[in-house]
Amino acid sequence: MNAHRRAAPLLTFVILLFVQNVSEAATPGGTVLQNVATATYRDATSTTYASVSNTVSTTVAAIGALVVTPKETGCNPQTDVFSIGVLLKRTFTISNVSNIADAYTILNATTSGGKISAVAFVAPDGTIIPASVGAISPPVQPGGSIQVQISVATSGVAVGTQISIGLTARTTVAGTANGLQTDSGQQCGIAAAGAAFTQPGVLNAISKLVDGVAAEQIRSTTTVHYTIAFTNSGGVPAYNATLADNLPVGMRVDPSSLKLNGVPLPSSAIGLKGAALTVALGTIPPQTPEAITFDAAPTNLAALGTSLVNIASLTADNATAVKSTPATVFIGDANVVYDGDAGVGAPIANATLQIVDPATGSAITPSSTKTTRSASSNAALATVTTGSSGTYQFQLSAAQIGTSAHPAVYDLLISASGYLNRHLRLTLTPDPTFTVFTADVAALDGQLLAAPGDYRLMAGPVQLDEVYGFFGNFPLFPQRSVQIDESVDRSLASAGDRLIYTVHFGNRSSYPLGSTTLTGTLPPGLVYAPATARVDGVALEPVQRGRTLTWSFAALNQDHTLTYAAVVMPGVDAGTTLTNPVTIAAIAPNNPNALTAAASVDVQVSGGVFAARIAITGRVYVDDGGTGRFTRADEGVANVRIFLEDGESVTTDRFGRFSFPAARPGLHVLRLDETTLPSNLQAFPVRNFSDERSTRRLVHGVFDGGTMQDISFAVRRAS
Repeated sequence: MNAHRRAAPLLTFVILLFVQNVSEAATPGGTVLQNVATATYRDATSTTYASVSNTVSTTVAAIGALVVTPKETGCNPQTDVFSIGVLLKRTFTISNVSNIADAYTILNATTSGGKISAVAFVAPDGTIIPASVGAISPPVQPGGSIQVQISVATSGVAVGTQISIGLTARTTVAGTANGLQTDSGQQCGIAAAGAAFTQPGVLNAISKLVDGVAAEQIRSTTTVHYTIAFTNSGGVPAYNATLADNLPVGMRVDPSSLKLNGVPLPSSAIGLKGAALTVALGTIPPQTPEAITFDAAPTNLAALGTSLVNIASLTADNATAVKSTPATVFIGDANVVYDGDAGVGAPIANATLQIVDPATGSAITPSSTKTTRSASSNAALATVTTGSSGTYQFQLSAAQIGTSAHPAVYDLLISASGYLNRHLRLTLTPDPTFTVFTADVAALDGQLLAAPGDYRLMAGPVQLDEVYGFFGNFPLFPQRSVQIDESVDRSLASAGDRLIYTVHFGNRSSYPLGSTTLTGTLPPGLVYAPATARVDGVALEPVQRGRTLTWSFAALNQDHTLTYAAVVMPGVDAGTTLTNPVTIAAIAPNNPNALTAAASVDVQVSGGVFAARIAITGRVYVDDGGTGRFTRADEGVANVRIFLEDGESVTTDRFGRFSFPAARPGLHVLRLDETTLPSNLQAFPVRNFSDERSTRRLVHGVFDGGTMQDISFAVRRAS
């Protein structure tokens, strides 16, 4: 039996090739795709058969495609705002979504507001390639992209204006399966005020305060608290805002105390090199009050009168740098009106200070007046009034503090009730920034000035460097710190007469005075009667050097009365005036110069024993002490009549004194007219001519060693 081989079956395969839509992973155009199919078959006898197809070739077509983004359909107030007056820049991206390298023509660039000022390609590495409508970009590979930046000038555009910016681009490769392709993008801009750092009430600057005031004064290494307040008053955020604050030499900042709106700042945002402080604040939103705070302290106590002034600066990528007002830490005190004799701790309230033009005497009105925490002032007036702490402060404009070449010169007038007026000359020389100045102060009134930053007195002139708003401490001196008055028991005397001098002296200030001397200088012809001096009734002999008498006291804190006697020497010519001056000199707590006052009293010398007339004087007094002698505590009686034996009469003055200035020489009898005594007084029942309690007194003669000063009448109160 013949065996027959079975023919192999015919197998048919269909191979389908699919070309996907172009994408970033698309096969490049022009690529040839080849495909060969191979088939194998094994029959029941395990015989394998194989067959290879013919080669099929397909070429991928070149497809042109691009996408322009973004494609905004409306404006977003949060992201689309721009600053008026600056170039509005919008960047579009042209993406190559084809399967071939292509370049793109800027077919059109449009704007609905403003004016297009520039069009440019932005290469992937950031290179700016200037272009215009019709320009062709560099080649872009499939899946790649290139950017186009359009700049629009916005000067004169009103706030709130919406500007639409469009870009249309077209492919450039010809012969693509789908021909040249175009696409468009759209973006928006909303006009807003630009970012700008300001502070309400501060002209062209932001605010910087120390302990809440423009100028703080300390006397130790006290920690102070700085506050820098500002607002982004624009309509757009301020980007990458940075604070720079070069603290004065000798001032140390505490970095851990730095806060923005009360929130501690991270250490990564703070830079501190020596005294140079920088703070990265990031983005500052518009129309939101901001405050940076931090603590600082002097590294050591600077000399009194030293100013530590610093000014901060704030800037951002899209905001012009702006400086702060100066914040001054003054070591010591420099704006206190005080009692110059008492010194520290004696401020004068309600003192007035006025700045005037020295040429015209007209008041200069400061740009504003500003107080420290305890001072008061009136911004409408050129006169500042001190508060209870005695402090003052002026804030002059830059135009009012002169220039380095031509300093401003003013007169400062100061007055206060009970004190001598002050007339001072101010010379103000600003620094190049016109934020602080040097104040030179000279006294035109001859009075002392205060040492810089202190209350010690000096002749002046005084200079304060780098100050702001004040000109130094100003001492005022009381019109009457010490008081002295002098009287004598008679105005006419003859040789041999004994004169009784009474000196009242005391302290008219509100504080005790120190070492005090009282000096009397007797004129020629008058000699001190030893052992007659009494202070408040207590014997106190003076130190006598020639005709000078000196009494010394350790302190003076009340009123006192000094009495002493002096005798007119024979040989003094009739008609001579004996002037007896007395002076007091006391040391105040703060004043190295003695406080002085003076008084004097005159006695006219009449003819002596050989002259035709003599003088008789005396006193009528209430002898409450019952001593029979006039004492400091006794009270004089006014309007009582005294008769001479010849009928001549006189009436006592308000102190109870009387005088017969031209009696004849010889014996005389004086009589008190009891009918002229007040109803509450009466005479003593004494008849001894030598007793002051008698109503009749005998005058023996001009050289009787005691009769002239003893012609007094004592009366008593009615029982």
